[in-house]
Amino acid sequence: FEATRALVMTHDHALDRELVAALLGCQTRELAMVGLIGSQAKIRSTHQRLRQRGVPETQLARLVGPIGLRIDGKLLGGKLPGEIAISIAAQLLHGQA
Repeated sequence: FEATRALVMTHDHALDRELVAALLGCQTRELAMVGLIGSQAKIRSTHQRLRQRGVPETQLARLVGPIGLRIDGKLLGGKLPGEIAISIAAQLLHGQA
């Protein structure tokens, strides 16, 4: 790949937000995307809280979530760890991230 992609997949929403904020704040052109695992509600909440903290929209635009391959706008995969892993790997290989 021409650029670095970071994926945030911890057990804790607050920790995820801190990691995403730190990654989005990196001043490097090589970090093209920060991916976040979770539900649509978690992604919306993360965007909202980061905006409240003053994270610029240009940085938020690099946040992709929920991560995973989409086909016709629908997230591919299931809820099991292996299904999620395959969907994320497919997204990265397919170039959607």
